Amino acid sequence: MKLIRYTIAIAALTASFTASAQDYPPNAEPGKCYAKCIIPDEFENITEEILTKQATQRIEIVPAKFTEIEEKIEVKAVSTRIEIMPAIFETLKNV
Repeated sequence: MKLIRYTIAIAALTASFTASAQDYPPNAEPGKCYAKCIIPDEFENITEEILTKQATQRIEIVPAKFTEIEEKIEVKAVSTRIEIMPAIFETLKNV
């Protein structure tokens, strides 16, 4: 008797699930899954900056470049020198 009640209960549950699952959209494609949504979908566009590569440093050794240039260089600036010269006295005769 209990077996019959369980069988009837399982059959009733299976029938109720299959009856509610028959509400497919009119343009349903085979192989796709459909479900009723009580709450509408909410979408939000978020822009994020994502670090893809850490900052790096690079040391580069550049060889020196030498060129020969001729140029005039002032070694000593122009100067004025004051010299004190002693006076020279002569006696002249009137002729």
